[in-house]
Amino acid sequence: LNNTADKKEIDLAIDGIELSGWVHNIYDNQLIRYRPAKLKARDRLRLWLEHLALCAQYPDTPASAHFAKDKQLSIQPTESMGDAKEILSALISLYVEGHEAPLQFYPETSWEFQQYGSDKALKKWEKSKYRNKAGNMVEKDGEGDDPFIALALRGQDALDDRFTELAATIYGPANLLMEESGYE
Repeated sequence: LNNTADKKEIDLAIDGIELSGWVHNIYDNQLIRYRPAKLKARDRLRLWLEHLALCAQYPDTPASAHFAKDKQLSIQPTESMGDAKEILSALISLYVEGHEAPLQFYPETSWEFQQYGSDKALKKWEKSKYRNKAGNMVEKDGEGDDPFIALALRGQDALDDRFTELAATIYGPANLLMEESGYE
């Protein structure tokens, strides 16, 4: 592996939207991210979006990877540049929609829902209690306890049909190409 990180330029026009910028952390033509913390939904989402942009711009894009403290995530290339552009088009539409009204997309809860179903998603959404390494009971806020989300929802049902639709649109295609593995 080449120790020097490169960057690749992105310059795409999708549905009248210009998507341009640079994707950094390219090693031997492969996007590699790392963060010395547990893998979070935001890590998956960032890698997914950058990977799609690379696949839409460069036909020879290999798998992308993210290394975290607890897991390694890899994303295989899309079948074609057209597939990547089609997925990006759906995500860009949601981005535009999100500028007009709040979207019922919550990264952690949506990921849990898409991967494991509503019971696990509810655990991410709600406040939980667990015993820490010292044996003390600790209370942890769920994603639904975020005051900004509460303000945006203003009493709406957070985990309704629109939530499931958004989780499927944003994370569904990623699930087909992502693979996670823990370190042993």
